[in-house]
Amino acid sequence: MNESKIEVLEEFLLSPEKETFIEKLPKNSVQRNYFEFLQSINKKGKGLTKEELENLELFKKTEKIEAKSIYLRFLLRSLENTKNDAERKGIMQEINKLTFNYSFEYQKPQSHFLSEQGQKEISMQPSTLDLKYIDYKPTIESCYTGPKNFSKLNPEAYLELDLKKISKNWDNARIFLNKAFLPDFEGLAHFIKQSIEAREKDTKQDVSIDTMLGNKFYERITLNQMEELRRTFSVLNTRSEFVLEYSFHSLI
Repeated sequence: MNESKIEVLEEFLLSPEKETFIEKLPKNSVQRNYFEFLQSINKKGKGLTKEELENLELFKKTEKIEAKSIYLRFLLRSLENTKNDAERKGIMQEINKLTFNYSFEYQKPQSHFLSEQGQKEISMQPSTLDLKYIDYKPTIESCYTGPKNFSKLNPEAYLELDLKKISKNWDNARIFLNKAFLPDFEGLAHFIKQSIEAREKDTKQDVSIDTMLGNKFYERITLNQMEELRRTFSVLNTRSEFVLEYSFHSLI
């Protein structure tokens, strides 16, 4: 988060007249919208006026991280203030969509009895076991050399990888961070640090962590992983996207 944003947040928190403070902010700015909705939600909970709800919907469509944070706060306050089971279910589904996006729809179990076509397909399968389907370590070893082979690797096989070897190749490391299910991996901050150090050694230049992380990276990691990143890269405490997403994680 840059200094100007930090100063605005400090002023808001310390201001005894928050409404007056908000009125000084530029109209229709992200910051003003954020603080106006924050005040309204804190005071009214889910009981926003029709106009406020319409404006909240418009703010949400900007896809700014401030808008996402405010909308989540609105949903959580709405969940807290309703006793209706149907409403609670709808709100929780919306929270899930906004955060974890888990799916609870599964394919209907199929019959154990194969169709005629299915039996014919089975009869055409080889009767001997091809060892390449068991021993895939040679394939994994070939992935460490560069992105050409690594990009073809199924993310489900990432758990078999040696993260230290991946960190030595900048392109591989970025592909891994973009495609892996990151909560499965411990020491993520250390991995990123190793990758940046290897890149700096190769290029003889300073490398920013921002150049390594893909779009919406912070949404895909856990609060504990964010804590590790904060301790490893203090510069993240000045990045608005990180700070707001960290606050967002802390609310859940």
